Amino acid sequence: MLEKNDTEQLGNLYQEYYHNDGIHWQVMESFRWIAKVLVDSFHPIRSIDMGCSGGGLVRALEELGVNAIGVDGSPAAVGRTPGKILLHDLRCAQSIPWNAGIYDLVTCCDVLEHIEQEYDDVACSHIVGAMAPGATGVVGAATPGQGGLGHCNCQEPEYWIGKLTALGLLHDPDATERLKAGIMSNPAHATAWWWHKNAVVYRKVAI
Repeated sequence: MLEKNDTEQLGNLYQEYYHNDGIHWQVMESFRWIAKVLVDSFHPIRSIDMGCSGGGLVRALEELGVNAIGVDGSPAAVGRTPGKILLHDLRCAQSIPWNAGIYDLVTCCDVLEHIEQEYDDVACSHIVGAMAPGATGVVGAATPGQGGLGHCNCQEPEYWIGKLTALGLLHDPDATERLKAGIMSNPAHATAWWWHKNAVVYRKVAI
């Protein structure tokens, strides 16, 4: 169990060039479209993007009036969108410095494959813990054979569905297909293609 943040190690791996790519203007056009589809579909008021890199989706959701923040384990990411990204290693079981359980939209796409398998339960618990009752979660991760820097835990979607439903989320396949269709309806999505390929929608049961 990782008892403390290892943000230095993550910063050495995911340096400034990596996070700059995530807010390149072409990627931002994709994120603006994805944000529009998310807002039209789920009407979020507060959102958090976990493993947000440079904060492209955070910026795009803010432009649409959502109270959006992000979390990332690399110090270089925090500097790309000052004041809107919390520094935290999602592998670490320590409490994250946010108001947990208040977000009606929690996103985590192209992140879990970067987290070693021994820590993936911890990362999944952070996702679920951030969600308010009745909230929507959109989680996607690279599948086997999908290359990328730091990919060490590529799994089929069923693997993550099993993890997250075991923690109390409901997998929503119909909403997943509608979300993917919405993203695909505009060619601007293409630069952030991993969203259409891997995103899966979940719901947290309201108590």
